[in-house]
Amino acid sequence: MKCCLYAVDGGPKETLRALAPRKDFDWVKSDAPSSFFDWQSYFESEAIDAVAVGTSRSEHGAASESRFRIAAKHAGLPIIAIEDYPGNWAGTV
Repeated sequence: MKCCLYAVDGGPKETLRALAPRKDFDWVKSDAPSSFFDWQSYFESEAIDAVAVGTSRSEHGAASESRFRIAAKHAGLPIIAIEDYPGNWAGTV
């Protein structure tokens, strides 16, 4: 199983960093695709089986991670949303 890690803001990146040493977890290897279709292509080309995503609070971070989750949902991938502190995320997808 291959799971990719994606976070934008510093706190979420630090939280996900704990998973990075595991061989099944890899950071997104590109300059973070910004469109739905770019993410779809990325998941397919990297043979991604699941995603773990941070819960950034900045406007840019929240929007980027939301596009990532929506693309993962449409690709049928399991999504793991990890808060860097309790109550940090109020999103649905």
